[in-house]
Amino acid sequence: MDRRRFFKKASLVGLGVLASKFPVWSNTVFAWDKPVHNIPEEKGLSRQWFDSLYEKGKKITYRKSKNELRYIGMPVGGLHSGTVYIGGDGRLWLWQIFNTAYDGEREGIEPKNVQWNNGKELVTVRPRDGSAYIDPAIADNLRSMEQGFAISTLVDGKQVIKELRENHWDEVAFEATYPTCRITYSSIDFPLDVVLVAYSPFIPLDQDNSSLPLTTIHIELQNKGDAPVDVTVTGWMENGVHKGRKDFDTVHKRSFLAEHADTQVLLFSCDQVPTQAMEAGDHGSMAFTCIDIEAQPTTRIREWPVKPKEVEADRVDSTVGFSDLQVGAFTVKRTIKAKATSQISYVISWYFNNPHPKLKLHLKDAQSGYWYGARFSNAAEVINYYLNNREKLESETMAWQQTWNDTTLPYWFMDRTFVNIGTLATANTMRFAS
Repeated sequence: MDRRRFFKKASLVGLGVLASKFPVWSNTVFAWDKPVHNIPEEKGLSRQWFDSLYEKGKKITYRKSKNELRYIGMPVGGLHSGTVYIGGDGRLWLWQIFNTAYDGEREGIEPKNVQWNNGKELVTVRPRDGSAYIDPAIADNLRSMEQGFAISTLVDGKQVIKELRENHWDEVAFEATYPTCRITYSSIDFPLDVVLVAYSPFIPLDQDNSSLPLTTIHIELQNKGDAPVDVTVTGWMENGVHKGRKDFDTVHKRSFLAEHADTQVLLFSCDQVPTQAMEAGDHGSMAFTCIDIEAQPTTRIREWPVKPKEVEADRVDSTVGFSDLQVGAFTVKRTIKAKATSQISYVISWYFNNPHPKLKLHLKDAQSGYWYGARFSNAAEVINYYLNNREKLESETMAWQQTWNDTTLPYWFMDRTFVNIGTLATANTMRFAS
């Protein structure tokens, strides 16, 4: 359908919806074939239930203890720069940053057909028809890269390590106030509570500073006890460039340090990439850093699982075979006073400036790459820009978040106001260099 016909038909549909007895589905223009309707017009809802919709209520928090974390995926990347989700336990997943979203053979973040009983018969629902609503994606199934945080401290004379993941804590609570999320980790027998706040800069009316291909993760360590606690924290990130390739026998992964804004940044790339693959969507770079003057970098972790006390600083460039796992890390050691808190911040960025070949074929604008590709030359430059403008990016993002959520409106309503805006921070939208 061409653009003019699309808008004409869309306008007719819009008028039809307004003229119908909405929200009674069977009387709208969408019910051309009069399908079986499973939801009755009269639902028997009480006056008390309707009145409750107007109450402010409590902030919506999803909890491990209620088994509410497994389906959470909140976008935490910049607008129009691909999709990176944060899961209910604080680990990143999906990583739809490699320009595969436009692949005609792949629909949705988890392409699958689902069998569904529509009230009359068993039918097959495709991704484009809403299979993800019937059988939502589970974060653990789509967590393709090694990334996370581990915290080590003494408990009753023994070194105890807890990663920021669901099964390491008694309780994990996820609170979404887009563009930020706040995740709290707690265990009765651990001397620390941990709070993780994640977001990409989001400043209304400032599209450029809201469109950076990066995410920031801010960790707060809270000493619950009456004595100081020595803590070691390690954050790690995998080199995901050309992730999943099977035909790169001569390619090498590379991890090396570069200094930007007085901060050590790990830059991930690949060497000796075949010429034809340099135009592929997964060709580019990633970068990772810890914004802490005491952070010790490691270009490649060699032991798993991660034991923060045993991670040694290593600033030597790391070059490994393509089939080998290459994960860089930053480690920070702290002593936290009784009842005190301590903060550590991390940044992850990516740079993949080759739109899908089908986009280049059909869209002239796509041939010159993305907006962020014209502004930066690699992922480390993205972090450098963030570091040089950090005060503005963080303060204005948080000012917006706090102002928007300081409201008399119901929390359930506020939780839904960003459904459309959040889509701009996914691979569903693209901003080209033009």
